[in-house]
Amino acid sequence: MTDDSPVPQRPTLTSVAAGAAASCPGEALVVRVADADGLACLEALPVERVAWVEVPLDLAERPELDRFSVDVLLADPASEAPLLYALARARSPFLPRLSIPAAPGLAEAAAIGMALGFPLRLLPVQPAPEQVADLERTLERYLHDSKVSEPVEPFHSALVERIHGEASTLWEAVERDPASFRREPPFPGLEEPEAVASRLRGLAECQGCPARRWCAGWFKWPDPSYDCAPARRLLGALDEAAQQLFDDLQEAREVLPDDGPC
Repeated sequence: MTDDSPVPQRPTLTSVAAGAAASCPGEALVVRVADADGLACLEALPVERVAWVEVPLDLAERPELDRFSVDVLLADPASEAPLLYALARARSPFLPRLSIPAAPGLAEAAAIGMALGFPLRLLPVQPAPEQVADLERTLERYLHDSKVSEPVEPFHSALVERIHGEASTLWEAVERDPASFRREPPFPGLEEPEAVASRLRGLAECQGCPARRWCAGWFKWPDPSYDCAPARRLLGALDEAAQQLFDDLQEAREVLPDDGPC
């Protein structure tokens, strides 16, 4: 999809540091825990108020998290990737999601995560060309490794959007759109709910881009001078994969016998 038709918005989640969660209004919270003091703050929170808890890898096995859905934020994929085996043993069968930044070691951490059955969220914030290559390797594995059973975002949402027409954007897939994922304090440049659409209107380079509808200027944040040519290659590979999957589904529907109404 390349038009500018409105995208249905999800219910807004509020991301807040653990120390401020108890006083934050509303029930749909993402609670950010940075240290042991933050873990202690979880004790006072009713589980129904918390969508999930974000923690660094070194806290991910702590029992204070047992009541909650968990998102593990890797800081250094290259050094942390080998530690995922122990996390899988400790948290099996209810594995947390892994959030992996576009940093050295991304492909290795993603490969181990997929092999172990973790759901993944990749965070490609203006990736260097080397990390775009890592993202391409990860997409290839996600598409063709029959053992991968859990979604890898933003690839999963991109394929759904293209194959089934379920409107979404890359911002939503990685949970950065302030219209549906409000953060306190906000990320720079994303202070207002309409920030994504407002920024996109001001990005001249994006106006004729075929990925404009889904990317929505993601790769131009935070630095609008970022050269997104390698990223456009990645988005092109996603388009090709989605078209192939769509064609395969159409072909399968054509060859299936029509048994008529039940």
